[in-house]
Amino acid sequence: MEELFFEVLNVSSYKFCEQTFEGWIIETNNISSVNDTIVTYLLIDQAFPAFGHWVFESAIFLPYFYFLKEKYPGLKLHFKVRRDFKILFCNLFNINEDEIVYELPALNRCIFPKPACSWNKKYIDPVHRSLINNFFNLFKKYIPDVNNVYEDIVLPRQKKENLVENDDDMQLLYIKHTFTSNNKNFLILNTDCIRNIQDQINILSRCKNITVVDGSALLVNGLFVRRKTFHVPGRPLTQGQSKTYPQLGYVLECSINLNKNTIHYYSSEKEFCQQYCKV
Repeated sequence: MEELFFEVLNVSSYKFCEQTFEGWIIETNNISSVNDTIVTYLLIDQAFPAFGHWVFESAIFLPYFYFLKEKYPGLKLHFKVRRDFKILFCNLFNINEDEIVYELPALNRCIFPKPACSWNKKYIDPVHRSLINNFFNLFKKYIPDVNNVYEDIVLPRQKKENLVENDDDMQLLYIKHTFTSNNKNFLILNTDCIRNIQDQINILSRCKNITVVDGSALLVNGLFVRRKTFHVPGRPLTQGQSKTYPQLGYVLECSINLNKNTIHYYSSEKEFCQQYCKV
């Protein structure tokens, strides 16, 4: 585990390098004295703020929090910005909000993950590949072994905490209308209302087919379920991105190969309904 992290004393500011995606840019305070009561902070927020990026570049280090806390009693988790999705993942791994901070004192010890995990790299980093593989295997314990109760579930694109530059409005209204007109037995899951990731996993696990918008929603929900069929209408992203960014592509591979999910892409909601609903 130690080979994944490195220490820096008295950090005053930090950011992930958005030019090379190969390192951290860290500034420190000029403080000469260090005492035994210094507080240690785990810093995992990297460059790109989109949900899927954060889950597979940063949240993959959350399972190490309590292992590090054995070495550094009183360890805190530092986020640059609070987001509800960060808190949801912390809750899943039993990291309480009183263990999370958003400011650093002048005197500190900071633990950084080594810069292996950016999706913006255009080559494969074996460290990231190992972390993603472990993350998928870890999530298997959260996925219940239950029978399908519903044939279909639809996940419209949500509004809360979306990346502004990529904030398409895809409410999947055409699909919902078509399903209703054809008397399909389906659910609608508005993930903005989710307050517990385990609840989302439990709901999805009872549905055979999952209709979802491409991008973070497809990638993260592919982590949450096994042996499901994903239908992805319009807004093509991940197929092309996987060819350019192999670290993102490996997440799709794990959804398919480790979680045994199937993914079908469609050019539009109408094409999906024509093929899937035969209308």
